[in-house]
Amino acid sequence: MDLLEFAVDFSVLFDVLVLIVVLSLLVERALSVIFESSFFIAWYDPEFSQEDQRNKGDSTPPDDSVTPPSKPKKKKKGAKEIVAIIVSIILVWNIDFDAIAVLMKDESLSPELGYFITGLIIAGGSKGSIKLFNDVLDFRSDVERRRKEFNTQTH
Repeated sequence: MDLLEFAVDFSVLFDVLVLIVVLSLLVERALSVIFESSFFIAWYDPEFSQEDQRNKGDSTPPDDSVTPPSKPKKKKKGAKEIVAIIVSIILVWNIDFDAIAVLMKDESLSPELGYFITGLIIAGGSKGSIKLFNDVLDFRSDVERRRKEFNTQTH
């Protein structure tokens, strides 16, 4: 094995990294329309959704003596990540972007594996940009903001 085969072309590396960051941001912003919708949040976090519906327009506390307490429904953890992975893999497959083959300068590698790994990288970057937008820059929908406040109050 000749280590010179793996010499890094930094201009290509920079182009690949920029494209990965841009695609991650695009995937994140596209999925935020879904992930921050009332419909998705009601499915993803049913406990918040029930509380949010009780609090919309009714400032009186719920009468727990009338309604028997129900077993709290759990969040569907991992759902957002799976959606981001699937969307990212479909995206790189459709635009024919295999970061591994580009960096290794080897078209003989399995493109399916390259698309899969590139899609995972973009989905991971998407999760990072979600944290950036939501936690650092505080960009979120009103429903997502209420859900976060609800979760910090109840946990």
